[in-house]
Amino acid sequence: MKQQETNKRYPEFTFEEFLQDDFFVSSMIKPASATSAFWERFRETNSNYKHFEAAKAYIESINSSHYSLSKTEIDHLRRSIHKKANRKKRNRMVLYRYAGAAAVACIAVMAFLRFYNIEKQDVISMKPDITTFAEMSRSDAKANDIQLILSDEQALLFDKKEAVITYDTTGILVDEEMIVQSESAEFNQLVVPLGKRSKLNLSDGSIVWINSGSRIIYPAVFESDRREIYVDGEVYIEVKEELHRPFVVHTKVLDMQVLGTSFNISSYESESEKVVLVTGSIQIVSKGDEQITLLLPEQMFWLENGRSHIEMVDTRKYTSWIEGVYYCDNESLGSIFQRLSRYYGIEIRCDSSISGVVYSGKLDLKENLSDIFEGISFTLPLSYSEENGEYVILQIE
Repeated sequence: MKQQETNKRYPEFTFEEFLQDDFFVSSMIKPASATSAFWERFRETNSNYKHFEAAKAYIESINSSHYSLSKTEIDHLRRSIHKKANRKKRNRMVLYRYAGAAAVACIAVMAFLRFYNIEKQDVISMKPDITTFAEMSRSDAKANDIQLILSDEQALLFDKKEAVITYDTTGILVDEEMIVQSESAEFNQLVVPLGKRSKLNLSDGSIVWINSGSRIIYPAVFESDRREIYVDGEVYIEVKEELHRPFVVHTKVLDMQVLGTSFNISSYESESEKVVLVTGSIQIVSKGDEQITLLLPEQMFWLENGRSHIEMVDTRKYTSWIEGVYYCDNESLGSIFQRLSRYYGIEIRCDSSISGVVYSGKLDLKENLSDIFEGISFTLPLSYSEENGEYVILQIE
C-alpha cells in the first residue's frame, strides 16, 4: 500500500469524496489483507466515520448486482456525466480518473447518477437503501417553510405552523388539499424547520408526529415484507401492527425494529440519541458496536460517549409535546430553554449564572414564549427581555 494513501485526510472526507477516491473504491471492490486492516484501523480510530460507512454500503449494493460494462459503454457514460455536470456547476463533483477496471468505473457512474438527472438512455437504474439516500440527500436546513420533497423536481412548501400530511391509494392529502404525485421517487422527505411541526399519516396506517428542526425520509408505499423510515431530529411514532412486516426506524447511529408500538425518538445532531418506549417493545441495534438492546414500556434508552444506558422514566415528559405541553422535572433552565428555542424557532440566550438552575412544572406550549417566561419567573429569580427578535434571560440578584 502506498504511503500517499495513509497521508490522505480520510477523516474529513464526505460521502462523495470517498466515492471519488481510487484507493477507497478499489479496496472495497477487491479487498486485500493490507487494505482491510487499513480501513479497520480507520474505523476504530475515527468517531466520525458515517460517510465512510455510507459510501461502503453504497459500493456493496452496486457490486452485488454484478454490473458489467464494456469500455465503450463506460466512456459513453463518462462523457454524458461530464456534459451534464458542466451544466450544473453549483452541484459539481469531479469524476475520478478511470482506473482500468470496469467495476471501478461503474461505481463512479452510479455515484453520479444520484447527484445528476441524466437521460434515461444514458444510465443504469440503481436503488439505494434508505440510510444511503439520507446521507446523499440534503434539504435547505434554514428554510422557514415546511418542505415536502417528493422528487428531485418536485418539492412543496407550506407556510404554516403545522401541517397534516396523509398518504392513501389516491394521492397525498395535505390538510384538506389533495396532491397527485406527478413523478415517481424512491423516497419522499418531510422537512420541518424550527418553530413548526407536522403530523404524517403513512401509507400503512402508522402515524408520525414530527417536531421542530427535524427530517423524516420514507417511501410513498412500503415494500411487501418491510417498512423502513429514517429520522433526523425528534418524532413520536404510533406503528400499526403487522406481524409479517416489521417496521424499522434508522437514525445516524441506531437501527430500531418494532411491530405494533408507540415511542419517541430524539436524534438531533448536537445531542445524545434517546428512545422512550410508551407501548409495545423495540429491538435497538447500535451501529457502532452492533450491540442489541430490548426496550420495554416506560424505559428510556440513550447513548452517551458511545455507551448505552437504560432507565425507567415518566413517558409523558418526553411525549407530551405532541399535545402542546412540556413537563419539566428537576430539569436545568439551560436544557429547558434549548428545547423552547427549537420549538418556537426563536433564539434564547441564557446567562451562565442561571442556566444550571433546575425547574419543575408544566409549560403550555400554546402560549406565547413571553408568557412562559413570566410563569417561570414567579418561582425563580430571573428576568427576561427581547432584543432584535431574541430573548435574553438573566438572573435577578
